[in-house]
Amino acid sequence: MNVARHAAAQARWEYGSQFHWQRLRAGMQQGELPWATQSVRLGCGRDALRVVVDEIGPSRLWLPSYLCQELVTPFVGSDVELCCYADGPLEVSLDLRGIALRPHDAILVVNYFGLAGRSRVLATDVQGVTVIEDHTHDPCSTWAQSSQADYCFASLRKSIPIPDGAVLWSPRDRDLPQFPPQEPERSRPIQQLLSGMLMKALYLDGHRVSKPSFRQLLHDGEEQIAQGTISAISPLSGAVLDGFPFEDWRSARRNNFERLATGLRSAESFAVIEPTDPHAAPFAVACVFEEADSCAVAHRSLVQRNVYPSRLWPLDEPALEGIPDEHIQLARRMFALPCDGRYGPGDIDRVLQAFGHAGLV
Repeated sequence: MNVARHAAAQARWEYGSQFHWQRLRAGMQQGELPWATQSVRLGCGRDALRVVVDEIGPSRLWLPSYLCQELVTPFVGSDVELCCYADGPLEVSLDLRGIALRPHDAILVVNYFGLAGRSRVLATDVQGVTVIEDHTHDPCSTWAQSSQADYCFASLRKSIPIPDGAVLWSPRDRDLPQFPPQEPERSRPIQQLLSGMLMKALYLDGHRVSKPSFRQLLHDGEEQIAQGTISAISPLSGAVLDGFPFEDWRSARRNNFERLATGLRSAESFAVIEPTDPHAAPFAVACVFEEADSCAVAHRSLVQRNVYPSRLWPLDEPALEGIPDEHIQLARRMFALPCDGRYGPGDIDRVLQAFGHAGLV
């Protein structure tokens, strides 16, 4: 890299936001995958949940009150009745026996931010209930590896650098739906996302690429990626998954979380949500503020320093009825800093410097 491009790359450093295309080294460790025996690869997490619900045809679908509402919208107005039960990232326990389940119901359980190790009873005494687990935030966690759910899925495009992709498997060897075709209508958003990822990589490497151009492609692709008919994963993302170093990336995520969380635990204006499982590799460092206004001010201050926290997830206009106000307020008071394998110790230190310069630690 020449001197001018190196200087440009240093000036363009950023943390967070959507993935850029990664150049992965040969020989990295894939590790043991919970879905290695049998799985279905789909375009996104919404496809995975939709295909399970279509397969089992439950009379009622129970969804946690703290949830990405984009998972909910495909079922609004459908034949399945939507029910809400109380659960969120601050809950220390979950017992399905305390929920008014009936035969032929299905219930979705989420590993929030990959924190995993809370006390949980994920079995029910009611016969005929289908348990579905969302392991998007730590697809290879101890929980995912030892799950006894009827079905598990993970939206892999949220945790690794691919334009599309999710995986569905059954720890209890339930019948999996047949592989759907790749729908032509997904080609455009995948092309937009991949183009945005490649352009962002060039931008970060110091090339003459405008930031608004790749941001618009990523935004437009994200808006359209889960629309329409359920689709299989694209050939490109499938090829990446075949050799992706999940074990190495999970190790990097664990190290990044610990380095970043250690530097932020002394903050007085917010609290870091801690994992209770010593083997957890959290998806992100989640920072919870006392007030929504202080969270918004901190968010703006960090963005001005090229640190882009995620809002997981906005609940101001929920598609699911029955969400308690405390969860709506929590979504306003919290943001999350990703810890994935595109970052190293130097990046984490720059994030901590940004917090310091913003007066947050």
